[in-house]
Amino acid sequence: MNDIRKRINELKEEIEKHNHYYYVLDNPIVSDTEWDKLFKELETLESEYPNLIDINSPTQRVGAKPLDGFKTDKHRIPMLSLSNAMNNEELRSFNERIKKLLETKNQIEYMAEPKLDGIGVELIYQDGVFLKGLTRGDGFEGEDITQNIRTIKSVPLRLIGKNFPGLLEVRGEVFIKKTDFKKLNENEIENLKNLKVIITLGKVALDNCLKIYKKKFMLQKKFEFKHGNKYLLPDNKVLIACYHPSPRNVNTKLVTTTMINQLLIKAKKIAKF
Repeated sequence: MNDIRKRINELKEEIEKHNHYYYVLDNPIVSDTEWDKLFKELETLESEYPNLIDINSPTQRVGAKPLDGFKTDKHRIPMLSLSNAMNNEELRSFNERIKKLLETKNQIEYMAEPKLDGIGVELIYQDGVFLKGLTRGDGFEGEDITQNIRTIKSVPLRLIGKNFPGLLEVRGEVFIKKTDFKKLNENEIENLKNLKVIITLGKVALDNCLKIYKKKFMLQKKFEFKHGNKYLLPDNKVLIACYHPSPRNVNTKLVTTTMINQLLIKAKKIAKF
């Protein structure tokens, strides 16, 4: 039994190492066939010795099903967000606050990079093993998305190396690439067999929806983006344009709660929901 346990641990470490090279470094060091052989061997051993299955095994990652509903949990240390600087005055004010915080009058150098707009998350590792994943939530309490995080192959379930702290909390952004999002949208419409009404939040959403349809149909009519505009698509689904409820649109009253509710009522009537 000890030899089996040892081999299983070796396989898990080997597979996680290759996953890191493939998904994180984008530099695979083994072929897909070799990876498949390692994975299959681990899968076979775990099926023969189910008492040796570890929740953080690579086989459990692949089989994990993302949850739709989430429990909540508190952040050990509040997970706060950054404020926006909308003009030069606000940027200078930010710089002065940093100087005051650092108790310096020296010039401060900043490094800027594009903001990846996704979902802020916190990953918690205990003794190098992935323990829990939480959304930012309100900064003090977030949703437990542990099982969903396990399906992200670039997130290690067990840290590589040695001498990492007993408790490690990593904070970052979970996002989806545009190419993957495009595929997701295309598959989503096809997979929703009972879909009758499509509401597009914003012109970008409308344009992307039409791009999907243009791949399959010849669209003759002109689609004008205006809140409440309704169009019949070639597959008899109804497309409704909706202004995006962004902070700017809400603050300028371009779109209101009443307008959104009225549009949803219209969609329900069309779908006979």
